[in-house]
Amino acid sequence: MWLSRGGHIDAGEGLLDALNREIDEELGMQKYFTELPKPFLLTITPIHNKVHPCTMHYDVWFCVQTGGLKFNIDLREFLDTR
Repeated sequence: MWLSRGGHIDAGEGLLDALNREIDEELGMQKYFTELPKPFLLTITPIHNKVHPCTMHYDVWFCVQTGGLKFNIDLREFLDTR
């Protein structure tokens, strides 16, 4: 299964900061966005896990356009990338 890069918002962190942090952590591209772009998708998924403290999972999807050559992939984050 191939999944898009992503992550969670840390406590006290805004969406733009979280977005740039995740892009840096996973693709090695620092401060990619200077302002929050419009998301292209929002998904809301109910969580049915008695151990998990949340009951809903909100995903905000953004598109990061690159030539694909300047990535510095952290292989601790992924088994494989393409």
